[in-house]
Amino acid sequence: MKKYLFLSFSISFLFFACQQQKNSSDNSSQIDTIKKASEQKIEEFEGLFFPATQNSSAMLKVCFGDNHTLSYPIEDETNSLDTLYKKILPNAYPYQTIYVKVKGELVASGSQADPYTLHVNSVLKTEFKNYMNDCIPYEYWCMGNEPFWQVQISEIENLIDFYDPMEQKTIHFDYVKSENKNGLAIYAAKNESSSIELKIKNEKCSDGMSEKKYNYSVTVKVDNKTFSGCAVAFGK
Repeated sequence: MKKYLFLSFSISFLFFACQQQKNSSDNSSQIDTIKKASEQKIEEFEGLFFPATQNSSAMLKVCFGDNHTLSYPIEDETNSLDTLYKKILPNAYPYQTIYVKVKGELVASGSQADPYTLHVNSVLKTEFKNYMNDCIPYEYWCMGNEPFWQVQISEIENLIDFYDPMEQKTIHFDYVKSENKNGLAIYAAKNESSSIELKIKNEKCSDGMSEKKYNYSVTVKVDNKTFSGCAVAFGK
């Protein structure tokens, strides 16, 4: 009888030990799965950064999505994006953007208007926008030297922006469609205090400072000043 009880106890103990080992293994596997899932949520995002205003949070308009109007509200856990923005654009106009690349996690917000918030935990890059990093489709980037200047034309962003680096200031105009006359794409826009006219021609152009060739030449008139240079079209 004692032998039987001892044998029964031994079998029960072994069964219990195996179950504990299995449960421990299952728990470890679940922890690893949760950890991996958490790690997989951390992604790189690049796009255009809009700083926070009194009426809205900071935003990121995402590059190269299926929908180029896709934007996420930002929770900046690094507390550095606003400072970096002001360093690049000390005289920014409202809603002017810079290019950023960040690492972060999309977190459900519970809002129908903005279902996800981007929690930024690492800033990889911040740059002044130019034709080499602007990943939102645009129509033209125009540029020239002596003095240096540049113009961005973008219907998606609703802008024609003339940048004067001497004053570190951008003159902003709302986007207008071009007119085609005599082989020229002509843009003419006004704001409350300035006007701009661009004439873009499909011909080879050199910037005069490098061997790089562009596919378009451009003449720009801002108020009473005239500038000449080259231009690139998105994807060309």
